[in-house]
Amino acid sequence: MCSVEEGGREVREVRVVGEGVAGSLESRLFLLGRMVVWTMLRNLPTVGSMSSGETE
Repeated sequence: MCSVEEGGREVREVRVVGEGVAGSLESRLFLLGRMVVWTMLRNLPTVGSMSSGETE
């Protein structure tokens, strides 16, 4: 069995790591979203046929 101190320390570390991962994911998703939107705007005619053929 692990002591309460060890468990609390693990939870705190996981929380900090989670916040860091969430921050990097947020910025990556933002950049990825901008890239996808820019590509869609550039390939507007082909996007219509692609989206109608594939739902995902």
